[in-house]
Amino acid sequence: MNAFIKLLLLLLFLTSCSFLGYKNKSSIFIETDERILAENSKCAYKPLLTIEQRKKLYPFKQASKVLLISFDDQTQPQDKTPTKGNRIDSTNLRQVTKLEIKEIDSLSSLLYNVGVNDKSKNTIIEQASCYNPKHSIIFLDNNDQIIDYIEICFACSRYKTKTEKIREIEMCSSKYEIIKEYFKRFGFKFE
Repeated sequence: MNAFIKLLLLLLFLTSCSFLGYKNKSSIFIETDERILAENSKCAYKPLLTIEQRKKLYPFKQASKVLLISFDDQTQPQDKTPTKGNRIDSTNLRQVTKLEIKEIDSLSSLLYNVGVNDKSKNTIIEQASCYNPKHSIIFLDNNDQIIDYIEICFACSRYKTKTEKIREIEMCSSKYEIIKEYFKRFGFKFE
């Protein structure tokens, strides 16, 4: 009976330690790892590509116009960049802004010079499994034909491109928020 009481007291002590906030070593390591991953995933400006280098990248080099658009097609269960053939379909457009040269330069810098501090370290970038985009960055040629686009779902933190030619955009923990703020500078509204 005496051994039973000792065992019971030991169990009570161990469970009370966990209720009082004492943590075992594995939970400390998990929290430390998560904190390190979160720190490694923060966005930072890194001047990797100059304006001249970014201007030579596809599709910036081929584009005579760059547009920011928002759209909403109430007739479809999932939105996508509104196109008819190789042109923009204006039927479901909510807003369109044509970027000037300086604005295109700042957009390309945002896309290609903002990323994680150190690519060699592990990162964690959250994104949802949903995808219902409402915004796009569209690259047009001299005849207003679509060269390519970057379609963005801010709600799910995901993007897609029309082709696979666009250089991969390095993501970091707040990149979608930064891009969203860029759209807001031009008066775009978000629900």
